[in-house]
Amino acid sequence: MIFTAGRAEHNPTSDVARGALAALAFFLSSTEMTERTTSAGPEPLRGSAAKCADRSRPAGTLDTAIERRLSQGKNVKMTARSVFVSAVAGLSLAVAVLATAETFNLKLASGHPPGLHYVDLLHEWFIPELKERAKAKGHTVNVIQLYAGSAVKLSETLEGAQHGFVDIGGMCYCFEPSDLMLHAFQVLLPFGTPDPELSVKIARSVYGQIPELPNAFNEKYNQTLLSLFGQDPYDIYAKFPVNSVADVNGKKIGGAGPNLPWVGLAGSIAVQTTGAIVYNSLQTGVFDGAISFVSRSQGLKLYELAKNYTKVGFGSITFHGVQINNKSMAALPPEPQQILV
Repeated sequence: MIFTAGRAEHNPTSDVARGALAALAFFLSSTEMTERTTSAGPEPLRGSAAKCADRSRPAGTLDTAIERRLSQGKNVKMTARSVFVSAVAGLSLAVAVLATAETFNLKLASGHPPGLHYVDLLHEWFIPELKERAKAKGHTVNVIQLYAGSAVKLSETLEGAQHGFVDIGGMCYCFEPSDLMLHAFQVLLPFGTPDPELSVKIARSVYGQIPELPNAFNEKYNQTLLSLFGQDPYDIYAKFPVNSVADVNGKKIGGAGPNLPWVGLAGSIAVQTTGAIVYNSLQTGVFDGAISFVSRSQGLKLYELAKNYTKVGFGSITFHGVQINNKSMAALPPEPQQILV
């Protein structure tokens, strides 16, 4: 049985060792060897065989019988001795490899569905890269992926990772206005750079200069920030043409929450929404347009309903991130930990 973010209970090392020792015993008892008696007494064991002999074991055990056979004052031909030493050395290496190879299960969740940029990045790059790098270090990492609110809702991801309900949580800080409002600082500064890479660099620079931001996850919410995600710039998708500010006056426009003042101050009726329900809300007339970005609109097929795209230039906003529960992180060996951070 394998625990979440834990080690497998059954370790095959002992089974391999017993099987190998049994094979060696059979080899010693059934192989005809040319022996010669020496007056110098028993020849001491060397290398891996000596290490095996150093261990204290009760008389009568299989490995004790092997040692007794080797210590009867007889020397076998060099070829036979070399075969034995090589076999023990190979056994030691196999045991060492098995002892360090471990399997870990992690649950990764997001309230957003596939099709949203950072969810696709988690699924298509983050998880495969983690598994591949861990495999190169001799570990197996299995990741159970839970999206679209199947494990945690958009407003529950922070708490889900905090209390260990999930190991890794991907989220938009826009849905935690009470706890993580400062982490969505870029949304308060619209009309910035349209370049996602530059947006992330700016956010990382701010996080570096204000350590209280990344430290808040560890100190308050029992988790460690792993990564921030940028996105292509926000614009407006609508069922009607938007050629000027006046065109949104009195119209219902959906947004994530913190970005609603962008249109609310222009006279529109601001309606909070999420990526999980934005398509249905457009379809049923809850609102007539949405603040969105191209990759999100493509992934969620908003263009099927809102056929008018207006390039406003709100800018690229970095306020999506992924965190891991501290206990889940501590259960991993140093190599997977280093890969994650």
